[in-house]
Amino acid sequence: MNRITLQRWTREEERRFELLVRRHDRDFKRISELFPGRSYGQIRSHYYNVQRRESARSSNQNHAKATAQVNEENPPECSYFVLFNVFE
Repeated sequence: MNRITLQRWTREEERRFELLVRRHDRDFKRISELFPGRSYGQIRSHYYNVQRRESARSSNQNHAKATAQVNEENPPECSYFVLFNVFE
């Protein structure tokens, strides 16, 4: 009988998990059979946690790009240099 680990996911496990998800998509039962030491519930939860993290990371990057574009195209009129007449 395989023991279920309650430890954090290692880099090796993350790599294997990514490969198995690419191969089997969301067939968590199949992935858990090929992933000794992790239960069906752990596999499923980890998949959705990874998806949520990736979505948040992507959203943050898009927000940063949009903010940078707005600042470059429309610099704020009320900047430190204007307020304190630094260059006058």
